[in-house]
Amino acid sequence: MKDNLIISTPSVIDMDFNKKIGNFFIVDKKQPISIHKAVEQLAYYFSREFNYDFIQYTAYQDRYNTRSNAYIWIDADWDDTFAIGAANFRFLGDVGQINKWSLDWVWFHPYYRNKGLLTHSWKHFEKKYGKNFHVEPPLSRGMISFLNKINEAPKA
Repeated sequence: MKDNLIISTPSVIDMDFNKKIGNFFIVDKKQPISIHKAVEQLAYYFSREFNYDFIQYTAYQDRYNTRSNAYIWIDADWDDTFAIGAANFRFLGDVGQINKWSLDWVWFHPYYRNKGLLTHSWKHFEKKYGKNFHVEPPLSRGMISFLNKINEAPKA
């Protein structure tokens, strides 16, 4: 049980830092596999926190998947650069009536939540995936609160 309480942030020191957009990085097939594994580890934390039966992102399957776009947020201290959050969009073109990209999941280390990281990134996501893109349910209370805040904010 004690192991379930540990949230170890994965190192991303070998990341291609040229893929930065705003306050996050694109995790595409050109990023080293270690970066995809970092996204997978954060996806594992997401699935564990919300009691999912499976992990929403796997490094070896999603690295070359053209229907999957991953993003990662990082921080650094004096001896390491580490992942603090990740998100993944999936194209749902063949799933029911949804024929567009969907925010599949997003997860931040608890220490980095409510610090504006997702808010700061949201305009990029709207530009890339369209205003009012689909967000895959079920939604956590935190995500519902975030979406209500975003939708109530005045559009610049």
